[in-house]
Amino acid sequence: DNLSVKASKGAFWGLFSNITVSAISFSSTVILARILDPKDFGLIGIAFLVTGFIRLFGNFGLGSALVHKKDVDDEYLSTAFWMNLLSGIVLSLVTVLFAGLAAKFFKQPEVKWMIICLSFNFIISAFSSVHNTLIYKEIRMKPMAIIEISTRIIRVIVILICAFIGFRAWSIVVGIIVERILK
Repeated sequence: DNLSVKASKGAFWGLFSNITVSAISFSSTVILARILDPKDFGLIGIAFLVTGFIRLFGNFGLGSALVHKKDVDDEYLSTAFWMNLLSGIVLSLVTVLFAGLAAKFFKQPEVKWMIICLSFNFIISAFSSVHNTLIYKEIRMKPMAIIEISTRIIRVIVILICAFIGFRAWSIVVGIIVERILK
């Protein structure tokens, strides 16, 4: 019975978080569409395409294993942490290697450094992945919802400030990295 109550509350907070984050993202995109040029969205789209493609190869199922394993000891958590960090480093290095090729392929030299900067998100994410997975395992969705919403708000504020200053597409890169560090 306690599990069903936790699951119900977790579902509420998960839904609340998804709706709120989506509304914040939509609103900020509408505002950014008035500030940035279409080329800026194209550049960031290319950077997301490259990093998203490489991210496909980074899921080794460690998060799922942590959720499904009943008794998780310190050694298992340590192994998962270091494997995630190693995976993040490898994915970051692969992304850096492909950044120049992607810039040449799309004939957009400016996107190279955006991809390289975004590649560090693989490493940054690795530091919190085990902790976040444990929070999900315990069905503690309220703290996760608060983290998701607050970091998204901070991301949007950073992006908008940078966009108003004139960082153009880099505004989005900076905002994403700040959000990843805070998560």
